[in-house]
Formats: sequence, C-alpha cells, structure tokens
Amino acid sequence: MKTLKIQHLLVIICIAIFFIQCKDEKIYYKAPTFLQKYNAKVQIINNEYLFRYAHQPQIFDSMLIIGDMSANDNICIFNRNNGNLIKSFGKIGNGPEELTTPVTYSIDKTNGYLYINDYSRKNIVQYNLKEIKNGQNIKTSFIKLSEEVEDRNRIIFIKDSLFISDGFNDRLALITPNKIIKTSTNSPNIHNKFEFDKDWFAFTQLYTCMAASPNGKRFVSATIIGGVLEIYNIEKEDIKLYKTLYLYEPIFDKREHVFTPTQETIYGFCHLSANNNFFYATAHGKISPTTMPNTIWKFDWEGNPVASYTCEYCIENFTVDDNNDLIYATIYDENGEQVIGIIDIKNATLIQK
Repeated sequence: MKTLKIQHLLVIICIAIFFIQCKDEKIYYKAPTFLQKYNAKVQIINNEYLFRYAHQPQIFDSMLIIGDMSANDNICIFNRNNGNLIKSFGKIGNGPEELTTPVTYSIDKTNGYLYINDYSRKNIVQYNLKEIKNGQNIKTSFIKLSEEVEDRNRIIFIKDSLFISDGFNDRLALITPNKIIKTSTNSPNIHNKFEFDKDWFAFTQLYTCMAASPNGKRFVSATIIGGVLEIYNIEKEDIKLYKTLYLYEPIFDKREHVFTPTQETIYGFCHLSANNNFFYATAHGKISPTTMPNTIWKFDWEGNPVASYTCEYCIENFTVDDNNDLIYATIYDENGEQVIGIIDIKNATLIQK
C-alpha cells in the first residue's frame, strides 16, 4: 500500500511538472533606461562623395571602409582622419573580379583582411587592406564555401578561420569555409508570436542587425521589429546564447514565413557596432518613425544600458573605434544626402545623470 501511494505521488508530480513546462512563460518587455544622457557634436568630414546607399562602415588602421549599393563601386575606402576618398571598387557583374550579390562585409583587424559574402556564388571574397593602403593593385582572393555550409545569408568574420552566420534551419552557426562547426538553435520564449523555431529563424533572417567584438569572444544580435536583444559568448569553437533581453514586443502580421509590420508595430534596433567592452546601437523605440534615429545607445556586454548620445543629424549606420572615443557614421545632411561624419562621444555634453 505504501509503495502504491508513492507511485501515485510520483505520477502527480510528473503531471504537475508537465503542465508547468507547457504553461506559457510570461514575457516582460522593458525599454532601456539610460541614466547618463549626452548631447554629442558631429564633424562632417566628407560631404562631396554621394552614396547610393551607404552601409556597414568598418575601421582598419587609418582607413574607413563603407559599403555602397552601387553598380560600379560596392566598396569605398576613405581616410578616416580627413574623409578623403582613397579608393572605390567592387563592380557588380559576373566577371572574375566582379561581385554578384555582396550582402555582408567584415574585417579581420589583426591581419588586415576585408571579407565580403558574395551570396549567389557562395564565395567569401577576401581583399588585403594593407596592400590597398600602400597603393598596390587590388588583389582578390575567393574562398569557396563547401556544400555543407548551405545557403548562408549573412557571414561575419570572428577570428582566425571562423565566421558566424545565420541560416534558414538554425538561428546562428559558427562556420569555417569547409564546414559548420557549431550551430545555435535557441529561440526566445515568445509564445503566440513564434510557434515554431523555424518561424523565429525566418523572422531573424529579415529583421535583425548584428555585431561581433574584435576579439571574437562576444556576439550580439537585435531585432528591428520590436526589440529582442540576444547576447552570445564564443569560446574557441563553441557558441552559446548567454542572455536574451526583451525591450519591445514584436508586433506583425504573419503569413507562412513572411512577417509584415502593422500600424501598431514598435520599430526597435536599426544598427549595431561593438568593441571588446561595449556594444552600441541605434534604435527607434517608437511606432511609425518618419526618420532614422539620431541617438546612439551604449550597453555593456551584460546588456545593461550605460549611456545615450544624441546628435543633430539622423544616423543611417556607424562604427565605433576601439578607444570608445569616436564614432564614424554615415548621416543625413540638411539636403537628405548620406555623408560621413565623426561623432565625438568623449567630449559630449552631459544633460542628465
């Protein structure tokens, strides 16, 4: 009889655990509060080069590399001190030195290589920035991705021969050109929003921005619809989700794997940049914004809000130097043109503490 009672008790405990696990976990959305707020000045260093659409600025040594969605010059290299154009290249086409669909850029700052993910050809195109700096002819190397790597939309350099990417069948993968080392299939627990993991993967394919720390140990991803912030740790050949923060609720219309903003959608993150100590973001945090943000948010790698910097221009995208003192940005001037500016956060004026 005593054994039977114990068995009944175990059954009841198992049923209780089952229902607890199946119960929707309440998600609490909390917009960041920045105790330190600054006004920052912008110095425009080049308002003569007109971009078609500037994106993904990167820094290497004295060079500022900016992508441009142009048929003739997809890569523009400027002197980051005075804004002078050094070289532009990367013609769209099917020729041996041309790019078909360049979708992401990243830099190996240790060895001075610029990597471009040429999606249609399944190539990672490599340029030697040291040679370009020294005025040598541009040499192109092609790293062919193996079939095991499959279709990878965004590929970002991490360290050595490791890259990180997102995919259609996983959230993120740590890869080499020859194989997938480790995949991360974590999806946030937003019930009634993403019923299946593949819904979340499809959503993040369309509506995320990403950044990695230069030392290759940290990675951050954030959604544009709503504000779901994911922080990852990378150790050797292992990638693990460290923390997920929920800033704004993702609101959208969903048809199969297509997600469309609604009139109630809160637009979250637009662009990310990172160094080894912090990551920085532009975000709307509002419904139906009419312009790009003019404020940059600073977080530590625990996801804690540190400071915000507001300037007089709308910011399309940006990159932070390793000393945390200057931000190089493509901004919109008074004529609505994309120009290059330096945001001085070291000498910003504190307006709230």
